Amino acid sequence: MQTSFLIAFLGFLALANAQADSGSVTSTSCTISSGQCSTTGSSNYVSRNLTYSAATGKFSGTITTNQCSNDAWGIPTQGTSAALGHSASCITQTIPAPAYTTTPTAAPLRGRVGLSIKGGVNIFGPLEAGFTTGQACTNNVGSCDAGLDLGVCKDLLEYQCGSSNVKYNMMPDTCGGHANPYHYHNDLACDYTIGSGHSPLVGVALDGRGIYGMYESTGSMPTDLDACNGHFGDVPAYTIGGVTYPAASNVYHYHTTSSAPYILSCFGPVSSLDQCKGLFSTCNTGFSSITSNKGCMSYDTDCPCYRHGNATYNQYGSCSCSVGQYSSGSTCIPCVIGTYTSVTGSSTCSPCAAGTYTSVTGSSTCLTCAVGTYTSATGSTTCQSCPTGSYGSVAGASNCSACAAGTYNSNTGATVCNACPAGKTSAAGSTSCTVSCPPGTSFQSFQSGGICVNCTAGSYSSAQNVSSCTSCPAGKFSNIGGSTVCTNCAAGSYSQFAGSTVCTNCPSGTTSNVGASSCGVSCSLGQYKNGNNSCANCLPGTYTASTDATVCSSCSAGSYVSAAGATNCVACDLGTYSSNAGSSFCLNCPSGRFSASTSGTICSDCPSGRYADTQGSSVCSSCPSGTTSGAGSTSCAVSCQPGQYKPPTGQSCTNCSIGTYSSISGASTCESCSLGKYNDVSGQSFCRVCSVGTYSAITGSSVCSACDSGKYIATAGSSSCINCPEGQTSVSGATSCSTAAPPPPPCQPGQYRNSAGACANCTAGFYSVSSTATSCTSCAPGTFSSARATACSSCSLGKTSEAGASTCTAIIINSVSPSVGKALVRRLITISGPKVIAVSRSLISYVSYGAKGGESKCLSWKWVDPMTVTCLINNIVAEGSSVYFRVYFTASVFATSTYGFTASAAPNISRVAIDKWGPHTIVFYGNNFGNNSFDTSVDIEVNSRTTDCVSTTWSPTKLTCTLPYYLPHGTTVHGRIVVGDQMALTLDSFAPYLPTLTKVSPTSGSASVPDRSFTLIGINLGNQQDDVNECFMYDVYGYRLECTPLWISNTTIIVTPNSRLSPDNVYRFKVSVGTYFTESETVTFSTGPAPFIASVIPGTGAGKVAKAITLSGKNFGLVTGTAVTFSAGGVTLACGFLKVVNVNTITCNVPATTEYDTTYDLRLTAGDYRFDFPGAFSTCAVPTITSVAPTVGKPLAFRDVTVTGTNFGFRGTDLARVAYGTGTTTSSHKTCMSAQWLDNNNVICRIHDDVVVNSVLKFSVTIGDRVVISALTVNHATRYGPTVSAATVSAGVVTITGSNFGTRTSDIGAVTLVNTSTYASYDCDDYSWTSGTQISCTLPSDLPAATYKYYITVADQDVLSSVTTAINLTAA
Repeated sequence: MQTSFLIAFLGFLALANAQADSGSVTSTSCTISSGQCSTTGSSNYVSRNLTYSAATGKFSGTITTNQCSNDAWGIPTQGTSAALGHSASCITQTIPAPAYTTTPTAAPLRGRVGLSIKGGVNIFGPLEAGFTTGQACTNNVGSCDAGLDLGVCKDLLEYQCGSSNVKYNMMPDTCGGHANPYHYHNDLACDYTIGSGHSPLVGVALDGRGIYGMYESTGSMPTDLDACNGHFGDVPAYTIGGVTYPAASNVYHYHTTSSAPYILSCFGPVSSLDQCKGLFSTCNTGFSSITSNKGCMSYDTDCPCYRHGNATYNQYGSCSCSVGQYSSGSTCIPCVIGTYTSVTGSSTCSPCAAGTYTSVTGSSTCLTCAVGTYTSATGSTTCQSCPTGSYGSVAGASNCSACAAGTYNSNTGATVCNACPAGKTSAAGSTSCTVSCPPGTSFQSFQSGGICVNCTAGSYSSAQNVSSCTSCPAGKFSNIGGSTVCTNCAAGSYSQFAGSTVCTNCPSGTTSNVGASSCGVSCSLGQYKNGNNSCANCLPGTYTASTDATVCSSCSAGSYVSAAGATNCVACDLGTYSSNAGSSFCLNCPSGRFSASTSGTICSDCPSGRYADTQGSSVCSSCPSGTTSGAGSTSCAVSCQPGQYKPPTGQSCTNCSIGTYSSISGASTCESCSLGKYNDVSGQSFCRVCSVGTYSAITGSSVCSACDSGKYIATAGSSSCINCPEGQTSVSGATSCSTAAPPPPPCQPGQYRNSAGACANCTAGFYSVSSTATSCTSCAPGTFSSARATACSSCSLGKTSEAGASTCTAIIINSVSPSVGKALVRRLITISGPKVIAVSRSLISYVSYGAKGGESKCLSWKWVDPMTVTCLINNIVAEGSSVYFRVYFTASVFATSTYGFTASAAPNISRVAIDKWGPHTIVFYGNNFGNNSFDTSVDIEVNSRTTDCVSTTWSPTKLTCTLPYYLPHGTTVHGRIVVGDQMALTLDSFAPYLPTLTKVSPTSGSASVPDRSFTLIGINLGNQQDDVNECFMYDVYGYRLECTPLWISNTTIIVTPNSRLSPDNVYRFKVSVGTYFTESETVTFSTGPAPFIASVIPGTGAGKVAKAITLSGKNFGLVTGTAVTFSAGGVTLACGFLKVVNVNTITCNVPATTEYDTTYDLRLTAGDYRFDFPGAFSTCAVPTITSVAPTVGKPLAFRDVTVTGTNFGFRGTDLARVAYGTGTTTSSHKTCMSAQWLDNNNVICRIHDDVVVNSVLKFSVTIGDRVVISALTVNHATRYGPTVSAATVSAGVVTITGSNFGTRTSDIGAVTLVNTSTYASYDCDDYSWTSGTQISCTLPSDLPAATYKYYITVADQDVLSSVTTAINLTAA
């Protein structure tokens, strides 16, 4: 049994070792490292070297274990099967494992995910390696796929084998573990006792997180575990092996559970079930169909994700319906006709695919359509027969194939098509065959049969048997019938519409290429075609050498052209340069720089020793002898000798002063001598070294000092001397020391012994009483002394002194607190001074206070300390009074305060502002803020919470309070000021709001305008200039320009950039108001390209009449000051009611003062830019209509009618409208379907297909705002098609009689004779129109003798006569 078990888990263990042991190594530290593990748990070895961070909720360190169970193991949960053994193997596991330091991530599918805290026993995830058939059951049946969790695997075996036959010793035991190496899958039931509160720590996961028992609190399991089986929450402390791992708050940890994943499935946290599945590449790659006593499911193998919130996965459901059925709740329903399902357990039925069907319910498959039938829809219940003209040759078709050209089929359900008989043909998809027509013709069918008809002029056919001819495309024409191709219009001509029979010559001043549908302007060299299809000179700095250019090229850097209309650019001369493309001039090199070649793009600095003192230099001059220069110099300067210098602004050399030197030629400054050196003579190139016995302790010395007595120095160049050793001494300037002399005699009182050992007198303000004193003692405050004093004397009454004083001065009282307060109030005043007032109370007689009304003794007074006295004043001090104080020592000796107490009105706050940036500073404006900062205190209430100021500044009318933190925008703030015993509150709350920019003016313009300023509009832009702190402009490259802000109001700031803007750029604005910055991506200023006008519509109109026009182009800019003007003959007129619709569109009204028959130039001004459009608008004469062609046509059909006249404008855009109708007013006319301007005399109107028979149409043409309607006699009539009633032949001419033959010869399109036997057609050599009822045809001389019908076209209608004539020219 044991061998069988080990074989069953062989694949399990190999995968576990390969996948799960990241961070573990084999160890020799275990006391038991091999052999069978004891069933009692006594073989277990574990050593923990762990620390726990309560901040992160993670363990770190190592666990060494022999992987034996620490509990009595192997007791099956059911049955009495014998326990299966496991063996020891010593390892050391790093916590966290290196592979799992970053989470969330997938945990091993089959292998170690953690270790138990008590025994270091392996903890595995929920999945099993599977059991082969009969391996886990005594009755040799039952199996379990790999990748299922142990609970589902156990359910399967119990269902397949019966519970009594399952080998439960292969399942987790009562402790939750099994297998070799022994590992837990379930709750570690033997490692903890269910008690009160949160379950204890039972294990450590490989990601360092703790694993805890099943309970969150007493009797309650957690309800918010994520898909990894963890959550955030508090965990208790845990002690084991003498080590306590502390409690922690709100840390992520795992819990054991009674259902999958039992311990953990992934290293979290995760936010959803889908996130868990996304961690495993094995999810959604294989499924097992599960049926057990608990239900059915399709289990996603090797995907250990089960639940997260309300989402579940891999859970049991009801068992499946059979094929041909689908489940609805607990009921199985047959699939309806047209649908099927071929799998069990389906929740839906699928529609039959195209080409298949089912006509019965409960189908598990669909039937295939037979040949000759099809179904193109899904969910079909039957198939349809292929229609006539098509066939179906394969079964299961979703559509039928059309019969090929030359074949036909007149029956439905056909599987093949029939070939046409000889002499006939058919188009694809035909149900019958017809006469075969050659290219250049089309087949026309009539009641009497069908014939091949030549394509009319303006059309062609290149294939056989077409049903209609194709109109020649625009740019081509056909001027004869029967064409198989159309001809390109020659260069210099064009055809704008399809179906042209002739090409129109380009108007004067324009041209075209071969095959053109329009003409364009032919410009001279140095000109380009603008958007109005006219020529304009290239601007200075640009050129073109082409006659058909639409743009001019910019001169390259290093070249220029100064005149408009240039054909090439000129290289910059020597000494000049241009660094940018498109320059209209070259710049002279500045002084100090040169350009030695033509086409220069930069200038170079003159090298050292050379100079250029003028602009435009091509070479630099050498400096004269005795002078020199630096790089880029405009002049040379004298070169001074060593020991001399010349300042940059000086004109001559100066000797270096004593204590300094210069060691090089041409020095601009002298250097100070270093320590240990000196110079006592000016003009030196080096410093002398101090001799032995002397030193120099400072730089720039002009002399060295001798060492003091008691010191020496034996080295030259020293910066200090050395003290003689103890017992030795020296004289001044000594280079060595000798044995010390006998001690000097004692000093007298009032003296002290100095550092040289000599006796010195104490200075005034100090004294000594000892003959051995080495220093004197300072006189105490209130006392003084003269020089060589042995004691200090007290100051007389009314005078005082500081410590160490040699004299006494009058007592000063310079502090009174409080110094301000409410009038008529008894109060205690504290009086103090910078020095002692009285060293004891006994020296003071009394204290008084006084004002203009007199002086009174204090109600009571108190000596506090030598510098402080208090006085209680009465409640008689009126508002506005200023009170002084006196301290009396005798009746005539007293000290008066320099500051007093003011009985003031209450403080008043008139305005509050938020000032500056950094920690927020609140500014209060008002009055009566006291006499000094000590009188006043300020605090701020923010959202009902009082906050003290970090610092304050005081003036009588302005107080500032700096807060310890930034105020969030929108905060409600109140301020309070206390002055003495009076208080002022802000009447209204004030709040910092985020400033916002909404608009800038102007929005575009030239970068070259100096001193440009911008007006920024917005909200919350401050209450004063001080509120606006900083201003920046950022371009599209992130470069920042500083700007200067000028505060206007809370909604307006004017800013001026501190440096020049760059061209072709966009700048956004950023301004700080208080502590906040405001900026907007949409509030911008553009220095982009200059405006350009592409078109002006309409370009023509009547003079003396205001006319609305639209300018289209680009870069118009949404700026204030955009203007459009018209000029001609020296007169300039403004376009009124101008509106910049957007950067591409402007509308305005042509002024009503324009003259007749005048062409006006237009100028657009936008910001700093302007654009000139020559000949943009013309005023014209009234147009006239002289004729239309054709004059007759088919009713209810589209057709093109050419309208001919005069004054039809100068360009296509002048044509405002072409219309037609039967009425005499243009308002009753219908606008043509399309209109084409050909030239000043011709336009084409395409009429709609709604004109009824016998309509007589007049035409109206609108040019600009001028309108003309054709006369009654100039019209186009709609008539029924022609008819033929008779035909007679005489002398080679056939005269045909009938009706509706048009009104002129040009209405006749063709007269053709058709052989009634062969259907061959023959055009008349010539034909003429006699009247609307008669035409004549000159027969071709080679016409075969036969019987003929007549095919006649009149405009766009035709007829094949039933009248026949036998013609035999030979017989005649």
